[in-house]
Amino acid sequence: MPAKESLIARFGFTPARRRALLGLIGLAKGDRVHAAWLQRNVIVPHIDEIIDEFYRRLWKHPQAKNILGQGFDVAHLRATQRGYLLTLGIGFDRAAYFEGRLRVGVAHARVPVPLSLYQAAYSLLQRLILAHLSASAAKTPDRYRALAAYLI
Repeated sequence: MPAKESLIARFGFTPARRRALLGLIGLAKGDRVHAAWLQRNVIVPHIDEIIDEFYRRLWKHPQAKNILGQGFDVAHLRATQRGYLLTLGIGFDRAAYFEGRLRVGVAHARVPVPLSLYQAAYSLLQRLILAHLSASAAKTPDRYRALAAYLI
């Protein structure tokens, strides 16, 4: 069985390019603590609520509903979404993280999910996580601001 082609190599995501992109959005190794906090306090305890609301809203959107209704195994999609969320931000500065996230994008492009819908769905996902973050970090506004900036 041939090995999967590396997408980071195919699309030129060299270590220097990855560092530059992370620098552009202000992420550094010190932000790993934010990923761990979000996982422990927001994503893990609220993952089912986040996924349920995400798919509930997608099913209400005509274009998303049309795509989901094309015979996709929604249980499998939900399981994949769970895996995606449980790794969100973990090792964001590593090649494997870039590779995994690129593979998600390629899978959506193959369906094909229009880029506008893909971006809107990701924004929705961020908003759902932020809604749970605000409840978890409400007592510490500085932490909330730092975590919201990290997530976005």
